[in-house]
Amino acid sequence: MATKKTLHRFFVSPSSINNKKATIINHDQIHQITHVLRMKPGDTLILLNGDQKEYLTSLKNISKKEITGHIIKKQNNKGEPPIIIRLFQAIPKQLTKFEQTLRQGTEIGISEFYPLLTEHGEAQELHKRERMMNILKEAAEQSERGKIPILGPIIIFKKLLENSFPAEINADLNLLAYERENKTFLKNILAHLDLAKVKTINIFIGPEGGFSPTEIEAARLAPNFTIFGLGPRILRTETAGLVISGSLLYS
Repeated sequence: MATKKTLHRFFVSPSSINNKKATIINHDQIHQITHVLRMKPGDTLILLNGDQKEYLTSLKNISKKEITGHIIKKQNNKGEPPIIIRLFQAIPKQLTKFEQTLRQGTEIGISEFYPLLTEHGEAQELHKRERMMNILKEAAEQSERGKIPILGPIIIFKKLLENSFPAEINADLNLLAYERENKTFLKNILAHLDLAKVKTINIFIGPEGGFSPTEIEAARLAPNFTIFGLGPRILRTETAGLVISGSLLYS
C-alpha cells in the first residue's frame, strides 16, 4: 500500500496569498523550491501565512525572481496546541543551547519564547536574532505548526517580579522550576490542573547556576506564582523547559 506523500510547507507573508493566487518572492524560498527540491510547474506544496490555515497550492510559473501558484484548497491547520505556553528561558552561556531550545520547543508546541535575564545568567544581547527567527520558521514548517512562534524581547526577571506583569505576557498560571523545591512537584500540578479553564501558562527556567535565593524568595511572594521541582534528577537548562512544556501539552 502506497504511503501518502508529505507535501513541503512554507511560511509566507499575508500579502503573498490573494484569493486564489499565491506569490513567492523570498529569494531563499525560491532557491529551495527550484534548486534544492527541484519542483516544477504543476507540483504542489502547502503555504501558510500565520492565520492557522493551510493553502494547498499548485505551482504555475517559476522564475529566478518570483514563483506564482494557484490555490487549490484552503483548510484549517491542526498543528497548534489548545493552550498558549510561553517559555521564559534564562540566557545560557552558549547561545547554541538557546537555539536548541527554540528548535525543539517549537516542535513540542511552545507558542512564545522570551530570553530571561537572571542574577546567575548571562547578560548578553541576542545578536543572532535573525538566525533565531529562521530556526523558529524552519522548525514550525517541519513540525506542521499553523504559525511561527514569537521570539520576544529580553525580560529582566527582577523587574518582572517587582512590577505587575505587562498585559501581553499575563497568564492564568506562572510556573517556576526550582531544582531544590521538595514540596511541590510537576506531577502534583498536572494532577490538579484543569486545562479547560487554563488558556495561557508561563514557564520560567533558570540558567546553569539556577535561580538565586533572592529570586526564589521574591517569586514566592509574587502573586500567582507556583514554584515546583521536577524530582530527584537535575536537568540541564536547555532541557527543563522542554520537559515541562511537553508534560503540559501531552498530559
